[in-house]
Formats: sequence, structure tokens, C-alpha cells
Amino acid sequence: MEKLLHLENLRNNGGWCNPPRQHFDMSQPAFQKIAVSKAGIEPVLYRKGSCKRTGGIRLTITRRDYFDLVLINNVGATGDIAKVWMKGSKTNSWEPMSRNWGSNCQSSTYLNRQSLSFRIQTSNGRTKTAYNVAASNWVFGRSYSSNVQF
Repeated sequence: MEKLLHLENLRNNGGWCNPPRQHFDMSQPAFQKIAVSKAGIEPVLYRKGSCKRTGGIRLTITRRDYFDLVLINNVGATGDIAKVWMKGSKTNSWEPMSRNWGSNCQSSTYLNRQSLSFRIQTSNGRTKTAYNVAASNWVFGRSYSSNVQF
């Protein structure tokens, strides 16, 4: 399926995405390869592709003032994450995480000194569960690799 994307280098009155336009972050060097910086809004036709990744999905856990932030990367197939849940080894239920920005999800649930499992769903509805990705002695700022992949 092809989509039309409007490429712009500034925020209009509508904010980041200037709805109903699509939004995604792009580095300035990449932006300048396909658009002129001062040209305003440029339409771009793009198609989503499937990605094959080696190794498992990786999760990097960091801490902010009032919540834990988990960066999820190396996601194969469609690669776009729709929903994420987290579960500690001492909890009975999967806690939904909220999207912070990009592939970063956040949780305010206290799960220190527990091994962590993650359930990830992509936009096409496929779900994978990575059990005990981080052992109970996990620390903030480190990346952990799962044994699952889409």
C-alpha cells in the first residue's frame, strides 16, 4: 500500500503532524537528500516494506523523574510498534505501556528487582512475548536482547 506523505522542515499552526498529514522523524542529512530546506511542504510517495532482522528484539531501559522509559529496536517484519505491555516477575498482570515518543514506551509501575518480560504488538496485529528479557538484577541504561523476533 502506498501513502502520500507531506515533507516539511517546520511546524505549522497545526503542530508537529499538522493533521491529517502523516508524521515521522528524519535526520537533516536524509531530509536534504529529498527536499529543499526552504521549500515548504513537499509531497512524498512512500511504501512500507517488511524488514528481516537478525537477533532478537532489543530493549534499552532508562529512568526519568517519574517513570521508566524503554527504547525498543531491532523489530523485524513491519517494524512499527502498536502496543507494548510489561510484566515483572512478582506481578500477576501485564501492564500496558504508553507511547512516549518514537519507539520509546513508558511505565510508572515500580518493577525494580524483578525480572522483566515484554509483550509487543505490531500494527498488523501480530504479537510476540519475550519472557525474562532482563534478569532481576537489571540496571538502568543497559540494553537487553530478547530471544524473539517477528
